[in-house]
Amino acid sequence: MRRSLLHIGAFASAFVLLVACENPDSAAIGTPDGSPTGNPVEVSLTEFAIEMEASPRAGITTFIVTNDGSMDHNFAVVGGVIDTRFDEPLAPGESRTLTTALDAGVYQVFCPLGDHESRGMATSIQVIGPEIP
Repeated sequence: MRRSLLHIGAFASAFVLLVACENPDSAAIGTPDGSPTGNPVEVSLTEFAIEMEASPRAGITTFIVTNDGSMDHNFAVVGGVIDTRFDEPLAPGESRTLTTALDAGVYQVFCPLGDHESRGMATSIQVIGPEIP
């Protein structure tokens, strides 16, 4: 009986260690307290516009996206090999972060909901700095 408890304890300890060493999801890049890492870029979504800084630096970039409008919106970044967006729309007043690695270059940012992009919720950003190795 005592030997069985030791085996169970050893197995549980190994499992906890394995889970703790697992690689984090790339979408969950951040600091332990949940604050963004890398280049923070504030984004405001309204009907029908996207307001943000125009020239973030190359590297890990965290878009801090707030829906300041009165209807649901979403946020997408597309360029090169990057095509990322939120899985679900942001409700009015909601904020979320989207973290990705950006090389220097031009990226399109837009709201992929309905006709929002064609109504003006689209712009481009120039990411400046050296290429990410």
